[in-house]
Amino acid sequence: MVLKIQDFCQKKTLTRLLTINNPLNQNRIKIIMTAILQLYYQFVSFCSSVFVEQSQKLALALFSATFPQEIIELSKQFLREGTAKILVKKEQLTLEGIRQFYIAIQQEDQKFKVLVELYKNLTVSQSILFCNSKKTVDDLYDKLTTEGFTVSKIHSQMEQKEREQVMQEFKKGAARILVSTDLMGRGIDVQQLSLVINYEFPRLKEQYIHRVGRAGRYGRKGVAINMVAQQEANLLLEVEKYYNTKIDEMPKDLAEVEKELS
Repeated sequence: MVLKIQDFCQKKTLTRLLTINNPLNQNRIKIIMTAILQLYYQFVSFCSSVFVEQSQKLALALFSATFPQEIIELSKQFLREGTAKILVKKEQLTLEGIRQFYIAIQQEDQKFKVLVELYKNLTVSQSILFCNSKKTVDDLYDKLTTEGFTVSKIHSQMEQKEREQVMQEFKKGAARILVSTDLMGRGIDVQQLSLVINYEFPRLKEQYIHRVGRAGRYGRKGVAINMVAQQEANLLLEVEKYYNTKIDEMPKDLAEVEKELS
């Protein structure tokens, strides 16, 4: 039996799922889908203790496009000895079909002005705008709405039902822009999504491929634009080296970018 855990971050949900008396345990197998961020950010010690306690009562499989070294080390605490590991070399993780650009931002307060100009001059059906914090998501949502754009927002502090409603409406085309934290960096497919903008560069290089991978789905081309402040420049260089990829400077003539979006 395959279980898709929608609200893995909540302690009570995870505990209830793994409780011995839970009828689901009769199936004796749990497949945790894209659980890496949740393990890494908030509940590392909690998840570790639960999995160790239940390790003899369930089979556990972890799936993700990327596995930070910290997660590999953590998994050794609750995966059984002799567990099969299928790890793809990072050089084989592909960004094929996604054209990547960066915009060098001299001053942090210039970012929003540049962002507005991008949206006014590029023909984009839908896009995801990634930020590193809930506060930035809320601020951008308010500012973009004031500028007259149709915008939705999503982050982990919203109720699950509210998040699901936002995603349903976004997939139906109710908003042109979805402002999000890394909550939407994995497992989200929107057919008409052609552009990803990193308003704030991801703190973890492993997260970069998850973010930009939201564009160019279903065999289509996609574009990723990285707005890079001076203090983020080293992070961009790390990503280029880590994935053996090239992120070009944004051309002044946006016609080249338009070709990739069409």
